[in-house]
Amino acid sequence: MKKLQLLLSFLFISLLSLSAQNKKFGADLSEVKTYKNQLELDIKNIFSGLGNATLLYKRGHKLDKFEVDGKLRFVRVLARFNNQIALEKNPFMGAIDSLQIEFHPNDVFDLSIGIGFEQQKMFRNFVHYWSIDCIANYYSIDGSAYSIGGIRNVRTGVDTRYTSTIQAGVNPFFGIKYYLSEKFSIGIETGFAFQYFHQKITEVDYTTTYSNGTYYYKLMEKEPSSTNGITTNFNNLRFLNLGYTF
Repeated sequence: MKKLQLLLSFLFISLLSLSAQNKKFGADLSEVKTYKNQLELDIKNIFSGLGNATLLYKRGHKLDKFEVDGKLRFVRVLARFNNQIALEKNPFMGAIDSLQIEFHPNDVFDLSIGIGFEQQKMFRNFVHYWSIDCIANYYSIDGSAYSIGGIRNVRTGVDTRYTSTIQAGVNPFFGIKYYLSEKFSIGIETGFAFQYFHQKITEVDYTTTYSNGTYYYKLMEKEPSSTNGITTNFNNLRFLNLGYTF
């Protein structure tokens, strides 16, 4: 996070310096307004070590008149996808005559999609924008959940925990971006989240019994438990976008 803050500070200072040195640096408002498409890539997770990124596509609303009262209006769609699939099955699920618990890689599926309406107000090279997104997210993980207990020759524990979560809600947002040229821009976006969620958790328990010099294993899938609720949060750095206008 410190590296990200330093990078943002450096970019901001550099932009102000370049603007002061050359007032013509960046795009002219009239040039930018002739383009109806904007493609933006969120790069903040690059600095946090995560591989996923959100891609946004914005299209001028009512192309014949997408500027109203000095404001540019866009419909925008966004998507994020993060997936991990283990090619080898959980080794503990087989017939293993050993008390050693073998962990396995997690299977992860994370997909978010959204659609929103955006208004932009431009002043020279700067643009500030605001509006709201409707977001849906599905997240599931099949992970090792090792725990153990029991007495004497009988031990019990949890081998695997399956968790799936569905979320849907709205995200009011606002942001600012700066045009480095008539095509390229960099921007920061923040916002709020109001979402409904449904989560289901299923656990696979095991029982290990030792008898006559041999370990016996038994796996049992428990009844799933589920919960529903509402989440609200403030995302101080929702997106750090590199943009291309065309």
